[in-house]
Amino acid sequence: MKPFRLSFDRKSRTSGAGTFFTGILWGGFAGFILPGSREDRFTRLAEILRGVKLDFEILQVAGNRHFLLGPPSSPLPKGRVTILTAHYDRAPGSPGANDNSVSVFLLIKTALELGSGEDKNWRIIFTDREELGEGEGLKDQGAYTLAGELRNRGLGSARIFVFDACGAGNGFIISTAAERLLKKESGSGADKTRNLVRSLRNRAMEIARNLGLETVFLLPTPFSDDAGFLSAGLPAQTITMLPTRKPRPWRRCSGKVPAWLAP
Repeated sequence: MKPFRLSFDRKSRTSGAGTFFTGILWGGFAGFILPGSREDRFTRLAEILRGVKLDFEILQVAGNRHFLLGPPSSPLPKGRVTILTAHYDRAPGSPGANDNSVSVFLLIKTALELGSGEDKNWRIIFTDREELGEGEGLKDQGAYTLAGELRNRGLGSARIFVFDACGAGNGFIISTAAERLLKKESGSGADKTRNLVRSLRNRAMEIARNLGLETVFLLPTPFSDDAGFLSAGLPAQTITMLPTRKPRPWRRCSGKVPAWLAP
């Protein structure tokens, strides 16, 4: 799969969310962050996707409803699939603009761009139930049970990239939280998972270089859906955006470059 652009502009080095939302989907975004129930949020997203003529399938898993988008009229590809995800639920009492509506809309634009191309090895999923309530654990997260459904569909070896809180700042953040968590694990299974996580991190760095991004960081951000996927045995890489005061090359900001990140 060719590098996905996610509307990041080479000149501005910042996300193109503002330009995108002032276009055809601005009304949809404004409505998406209005107060409402979980059902309202689901209905609004379905209407937005239909409005831009994006076909989707609802994956109902363990009481959660995830939106699955893919290439028009395309069977399961033979090569390795790249899955881009963003959770569409939000914390109670929050409009959910940055967490996580902006990421959802950036992936909507990405789906529109990928849908007109020749590459068929991609899927986009808007996940349900990323936000956990008091007393809930990772096995309650929607991504945890979604992992089993992806395996059933032959997508268990897909590269999974999770986008969360991408609405502010010019710092492209590649999370290292999963790798830190895996330091506590041992055995051949843990070693394999670590290697897969590092492979995803390498891929994210390659994409950042291909896009010409200069303000890129490796940081242990809070977990997102990557936690649920990882707990279910599917490595995933979270990407987010944060504001920076003095943009600097990622090599300087990240300290010593790990050996596995070398070109």
